[in-house]
Amino acid sequence: MKKRIFSFLLVLVFVLSMSGISAFAYDYYLDFGDVDVVAENHYGMDFQVVHIGDYSVPDFDPTITQWDPNTPTNNDIDVDVYDGATAKLTIKNIYYESTTGGTFFDINGEEGDSVVLTVEGYNYVGSYDEGDEGSEEDDAIIEVEDENLTIKGNGILYIEGDTNGAKIGSDGGSYDEYYYEYVSGTEFSGKIHITDNVAIYTSDDGSGDGAAIGSGQYADFTGTVIIDGNANVTAMSNDRGAGIGAGEGSEAYDYDEDDYVDTGDFRGTVVIGGNAMVWAEGDDDSAGIGSGQDGSFSGGKIIIKDNAMVWAEGSNEGPAIGAADDTYMDGDIIIKDNAVVFVDRGSDCDTDIGAEGEWENYGSILILGNASIISVNNDSETGDLLNNLVIGGEEYYDDVEVIIGENVKLNGLSSAQVLAGLDLGTVDINSDYKEFINGSNEDLPAYLIAYGEDGGLIPYTLAMDGDTVTITVDLDYAELQGNKQAFDILLNCGFETLRIVTNSGEIEFDMNEFEDWYIDNLLFIEVRFA
Repeated sequence: MKKRIFSFLLVLVFVLSMSGISAFAYDYYLDFGDVDVVAENHYGMDFQVVHIGDYSVPDFDPTITQWDPNTPTNNDIDVDVYDGATAKLTIKNIYYESTTGGTFFDINGEEGDSVVLTVEGYNYVGSYDEGDEGSEEDDAIIEVEDENLTIKGNGILYIEGDTNGAKIGSDGGSYDEYYYEYVSGTEFSGKIHITDNVAIYTSDDGSGDGAAIGSGQYADFTGTVIIDGNANVTAMSNDRGAGIGAGEGSEAYDYDEDDYVDTGDFRGTVVIGGNAMVWAEGDDDSAGIGSGQDGSFSGGKIIIKDNAMVWAEGSNEGPAIGAADDTYMDGDIIIKDNAVVFVDRGSDCDTDIGAEGEWENYGSILILGNASIISVNNDSETGDLLNNLVIGGEEYYDDVEVIIGENVKLNGLSSAQVLAGLDLGTVDINSDYKEFINGSNEDLPAYLIAYGEDGGLIPYTLAMDGDTVTITVDLDYAELQGNKQAFDILLNCGFETLRIVTNSGEIEFDMNEFEDWYIDNLLFIEVRFA
């Protein structure tokens, strides 16, 4: 019946378009019922119909909202895409809650089918499994598997829940209590593109084992996640999954293969670029970006570039970026351009970027351009900031290829300083195959450089607490040089106070006042106490 109605409406839309009348663009209230958006491609043209209740309306630009945005609804949105069409819709001021772990936004399509989701206003999506009858605890909250999903707009999308599926991505696997075996989830092989000015926040608020963005529990990550534009993304997994990447891995039964397979492999691509700001946090032996607990990193690629600013945080035996919990890293990690990356490895992990253990690092780690890597790890017993950056394996005898560019900053040190052994124990490059691309220190377009009284570069430690960034040097005198972009990024992340500590004293600055202090986009601060 739906197909016949749809065919009639296609004729209506065709007549309207031929007569110069624009297509409908209505608001649809989710608290009135489930919404089903159907998009098909006919003769090279996309046609779209919105179904809600007993009504079907041709609409190329629907906005799904709520009549009462203060009362939660458990009605959901299904998007059916056929024949390579692109579905387009907007959500605005949605308040959704499910106690059965159900899917809020479900895409039904084939490889190559696309959905463009525009986010406006404030939208809350909560999906929890409370053991109710009809529980769907393994479903993703926003489900995309082999299709393409673009999320854009100027609004906020807040997602929390405890399903084993990803918060955005593929469904998770399950435990079959009858056969006493794990069953594999659905591979994430599509593309998720988060862009424009959209803000997406996920919280660690449950026990589900899928990634925040990527694949669910017992499912491989072979697709692509791109975050760019001015997007602001917080991707926090609940338990045993990466923030961005793969969920928990395990040997599980795959009904399609009719055999047991290893799952949780990260062999897709994550790209973070533009002016995006991203916080990616894994949980329970998982990487912040990469693989989840017991999942490998087999041929995957992580690229952080342009002016992106990233905080990557692993958990327990999980690195900030890479492969977690005694599994192999055999892919590529590339950080380049003007990207700034803060890395915080798990409390029981010896590596910030790479694989957790020794003899487990392969592939390549390339840090190029003007990229800056800053370690913010803490001692698990004392809580003291360690600030020792570890790239590569636990020991130096690892097979990963590490290449560091001439203008790179590692914990505030130039690659030339690290190569010369002037890192004072704050940077460890553990690889049998490492290469520093050397160059002059005099013209480095550094984010933050500290100079001593003799004009030479000196190391410093960096800490962040509340709205304060603290730079500490082990000397009486220091001169700090930073460019405008560095301080703008810190301000955009909520930091307002710069505190400089020397052996002779300390001083604080309000970074909001720096705007008039720059000379050719550079700022110089001299700290000397009488």
